[in-house]
Amino acid sequence: MTHLIFQQYEERLRRRQSAASTIKNLRRTAELFSESNLDPLTAEDWQIEEWLAELRNAKNGQPLAPRTKRMHMENLSAVYNYAVTRRMLQVAPTESVRLPREPDKEPRILENAELRELLGNAENPQHHMMLMLLIYTGMRRNELRSLRWENVTLESLTVIGKGDKLRHIPVHPALAEEIIATKPVSEYLIYGPRRRMLTQSGIYSRLEQVKAGMIDCTFHDFRRTVATSLAENDVPEGIIDKIMGWSPRTVQSRYYVRRADARLQEAILRLYSSDPIWEESSSRAAVVA
Repeated sequence: MTHLIFQQYEERLRRRQSAASTIKNLRRTAELFSESNLDPLTAEDWQIEEWLAELRNAKNGQPLAPRTKRMHMENLSAVYNYAVTRRMLQVAPTESVRLPREPDKEPRILENAELRELLGNAENPQHHMMLMLLIYTGMRRNELRSLRWENVTLESLTVIGKGDKLRHIPVHPALAEEIIATKPVSEYLIYGPRRRMLTQSGIYSRLEQVKAGMIDCTFHDFRRTVATSLAENDVPEGIIDKIMGWSPRTVQSRYYVRRADARLQEAILRLYSSDPIWEESSSRAAVVA
């Protein structure tokens, strides 16, 4: 059973109607911390640092990725800070905890030739649809797996993004062609067993199937590639922010809320415009067949 300070913080998240994924991640942090046999009320900073350093993947025994460790650290810090406000502790021990610095690395931007290769090797319509959505929208993985046909038009895709924020993604003509040619067999565009929504592990598995060992890439690489292509083709930052679902950077963009209006539609036409990815309608016919 998890400690009271974790339970109280989870109750706070529920009162604030936090996303289910946020609560799920908190519970995972609480479970892992409980397995350490440390008492949250007496644990010291050095003990927490050792706990984080020793965290490993339950399936393969490998150390957790730095990003995952940082997520657990952020959850634990939030729990401790709330415990301080509730006067269960005077000071949060996580204040002095420092994670090892992650080495800098060049961001992965997929080359247009790589995108064409992926599309050309799609084994079935589901793989092709997933690639088209990733290549022409840069959707987040949870947005992708929860996208329903009822939220799709030839002008825009309506998604619930990060932080449960509603947004409309303009549809590129190449993606519109894919939508027109696809006959829905599930309420979801990308679906799993029994035509239901893919699980978190299922969407990762689907990406591995799509890549087929050809190209090393992640969901975020597609997202980064879309944003980069828009920027390289002179789309204004505020419009890119809107398409990608990023927090607005200016007062003007905070109040820019019209649904996939002309500026977004014009911007999406510039995606890959200097080197188009998808030009021939007949290319998809082979995949469907």
